[in-house]
Amino acid sequence: MAVRHAGAYVVAMLLFLSLLAQAEPVRVTLSFEDAARHLVDVTASYPASEGGHELVMASWTPGSYKIRDYAKHVEALQATAAGEPVAVRKVAKNRWRIEHDGPVTVKYQVYARESEVQTSFVDEHVAVLNGASLFLWEDAHQGPWELSLEVPERWSVHTALDGEGAQRSAADLDELLDSPLVLGEADVQRFEVAGRPHAFVSYGFDPPFAPEEVAADLARVVEVQRAFWGELPYDRYLFLALGIGGSGGLEHGASTLMMTPPDAFQVYEAWLGMASHEFFHTWNIKRLRPVAYGPFDYEHEVYSPSLWVAEGLTSYYGDLLLHRAGLRDQDSLLEGLSGEISYVQRTPGRNVRSLREASFDAWIKHYQSDENTGNTSISYYSKGQVVGWLLDAEIRRRTDSERSLDDVMRLAFERFAGDRGFTDAEFTALVSEVAGEDLGPWLDHAVGSTAELDYGPALAFYGLQFAEVGEPKPWLGVYMDGSRVRRVVRDSPAWAAGLNVGDELLAVDGLRVTNIGDTVGRFAAGQEVTVLFTRRGRIEERKVALGVKPESYTLEVVEKPSRAQKKALAAWLETPE
Repeated sequence: MAVRHAGAYVVAMLLFLSLLAQAEPVRVTLSFEDAARHLVDVTASYPASEGGHELVMASWTPGSYKIRDYAKHVEALQATAAGEPVAVRKVAKNRWRIEHDGPVTVKYQVYARESEVQTSFVDEHVAVLNGASLFLWEDAHQGPWELSLEVPERWSVHTALDGEGAQRSAADLDELLDSPLVLGEADVQRFEVAGRPHAFVSYGFDPPFAPEEVAADLARVVEVQRAFWGELPYDRYLFLALGIGGSGGLEHGASTLMMTPPDAFQVYEAWLGMASHEFFHTWNIKRLRPVAYGPFDYEHEVYSPSLWVAEGLTSYYGDLLLHRAGLRDQDSLLEGLSGEISYVQRTPGRNVRSLREASFDAWIKHYQSDENTGNTSISYYSKGQVVGWLLDAEIRRRTDSERSLDDVMRLAFERFAGDRGFTDAEFTALVSEVAGEDLGPWLDHAVGSTAELDYGPALAFYGLQFAEVGEPKPWLGVYMDGSRVRRVVRDSPAWAAGLNVGDELLAVDGLRVTNIGDTVGRFAAGQEVTVLFTRRGRIEERKVALGVKPESYTLEVVEKPSRAQKKALAAWLETPE
């Protein structure tokens, strides 16, 4: 018994020492002496670690499902202990081994010249830093972290990390990697919603640009989404907006990072829609998430069939709540939804890959798309948004507008937000619970199969219809980059005739091709024409029977909606009848 007790004592002491070591922070300093050459200097000091140190860098960042291999941008990594050099051995593409038990200091540089929200960009004017592309950690010691920023005097620091100015901290690795930093001469507009401080931080946009007006609109977005969910799940929040190129946004727990060209605000409603989408993620994915997305495995792909919930339903509500906030009118909302329906119905990949399969294959399809992706897959953003609209209508229809998808999202947040997340089956069961009927077969049809979506019940319920189309237009079935074929649509006339991506189209029945739509438009649907083209330097021709151009789907209110239809539409939009 004495030996057993001694063993237990040793185990307890080792656990205590391990916890004590965990409490000692990793201290990191970032400096920017070579910012003009897009380099960040990183100095990181790690506490003692029995068995040596193995440093790791992320291969992807949450919210963007693609292996990016950030380690490819790490340069000149060196280590010291007590001021003396120690050997560093690379053991994997994103892992470095240091055979030294005591504290070590590691210095390296990161090349940062990608103006995208998933990576980092640095020059002499601004630094936009994504933690996944910058920091190294140890599996056995993932925090806390203390961060010091040695920035030019004119730069200010903007991040959701705790602290003030150039001194910041993170409780653990997840918080560190989930808190992008913007450093530079940015404009800052502050506002409060429900007593919580918010800021709109912007840099690099062309005039006319009124950041104070944007901040006022963002306050309306925050308020309507707070009302939707019933709470704000953070102490403070930052909208970080950069006009330095790139296109898109990425959600974080207490901030969002959005990067666009400098003239993005010329299409203001589109930008505001992106902001609304990313802010909705504060609840849907950052806290209410599919079970596979936590705890994070930052090195390997993580698969889920439920990205249509995380992204598609967020796209649905990003637009709808913009309308409910008074920032998008009914015609614009229906126009945007019509565009998504048209995309889905004109994409052959909807007949090949279900929405659940498209979610699972995000890593190799959506984020690594090529000229054939539209023929073999469907966007879980677009089809997910359309299914969200149809599902919302179905719940409302079956409950006489007493329940809706709004209730599903709020109940899901109540039950599943936090450490565990939800499974696909649990989300399906929750939908059925709210609807009061088994909607599993409905979801299996819309989400789990490649069958065509049924728009009829939603249209009839809301008093909507698809506008009539005009005369059929002739169609070849190609998308072009100038005179070269960029994409051939599956089962189109061009597909049947054997036209290929990369072909240079010269003429159609002797008419020079300048704009393929205009040229083909001079013929009739069903007419056989001769297409002259070059392929790998050789002139060839094909006989092609022109088809009918796939129609666009334009939603409009029926001429004489019934009282029930008016009531249903008003309840959906939350507008007076």
